[in-house]
Amino acid sequence: MNVPGATGISTTIVATLIVALRLFTRLSVTRQGLGLDDCLNLAALVLVWVFLGGFFPFYDAIDNLFQAQTEENNRRFEIYNAVTGIAFTTALALSKLSILVFYLRLSPVRSHRYPVYILMSLLCLYTLGCNIFSLLIFSPLAQKVKDADTIFTPLYAIGNIVIDFCILLLPIRAVLPLQMSAKRKVLVLMIFTTGTVVCAFAIWRATCLTFISKSLPTKTAISKELAICFGEVNGGVICAAVPSISAFFTKFLPDVYASYVKGSQSSSSIGNSPFSTTESKNVNRRQTHEQSYKSRSHEAVSTSHHI
Repeated sequence: MNVPGATGISTTIVATLIVALRLFTRLSVTRQGLGLDDCLNLAALVLVWVFLGGFFPFYDAIDNLFQAQTEENNRRFEIYNAVTGIAFTTALALSKLSILVFYLRLSPVRSHRYPVYILMSLLCLYTLGCNIFSLLIFSPLAQKVKDADTIFTPLYAIGNIVIDFCILLLPIRAVLPLQMSAKRKVLVLMIFTTGTVVCAFAIWRATCLTFISKSLPTKTAISKELAICFGEVNGGVICAAVPSISAFFTKFLPDVYASYVKGSQSSSSIGNSPFSTTESKNVNRRQTHEQSYKSRSHEAVSTSHHI
C-alpha cells in the first residue's frame, strides 16, 4: 500500500475510535446527550471518511495522468481533486468550529465570547470561499482558476495557519486568567497540547504545496502532501474530541485523571497566582474548617478526660 493510503487509513481509524469514545462518554457516562460541538465533530469525521474514500480513485487518476496526459485523464484528476479538496477543507473547518463551540461554554464573559464569534464567522467565510474556488474548476473560468492556483493555494495555507494559531492562543489570553475550575483548565490544556500538533501539520503542509496550474508536480510531492493532509485533518478531529472524553477517564481511570488535575493545580501556585480558581479556594476553605473542627473536638475530649 502507498504511504498516503496507509497514513490515511491508520489516522482515520484512530480518529474514529476517539470520536466513538466521545459519543459513548456523552451518551452513557455523563448522559447529557449530544450537543452542537458533538454534532460538528461527528460531521467532520464523516467528511474525513469521504476524503479517505475519494483518495483511492484520486490516486489512480494521478497514476493515469502521469502515464498519459489526455483530456479524459485531466478531467478525472480535476473531479477527484475538487471532491477531496472540498471534503478536506470542510472537515477541517467543522472540527475547528467544534472547538470554538466548546470555548463558548467555558465562560459567559463577553470579552471572551465576542472573539470566538468573530473567529467562527471568519472561519465559515474562509471555508466557503475555498470551496467555491474548488468548484470554479468546472466553470468557464477554469483556465483562470488554474492560473490563480499558484497564488490562491499559498494564501489558503497561510490563512489556515493563522486561524489555527488564533484558536490555539484564544484560551490562553481569555480563559486561563478567569476563575475556572481545575477540570476546565485541564480541558483547555488538553486542547492546547493536541492543537499544537495540528498547527505543526499545517505549517508542514504549507512548505510542500503542489500546484495544478503550470506543470504537473511529481508523484512523490503529491503523495507527501496527501499524507500530511490526512495527519492534519484527523488531528483536528481528535483535538476537537479530546475535551469531551475527560468524564470517561474520571469514571474509569480516576487515579490517572486525578494525578493530571493535581499536577495542573500545583503548577498554578494556588495561593499566590492570579490564575487561582474558585474551586481550589473552596477546597482550601473546607480543609481549614475540618482542621479547626477536629482541633475543637480533640480539646473537648481532653477536657472531659480531665473532668
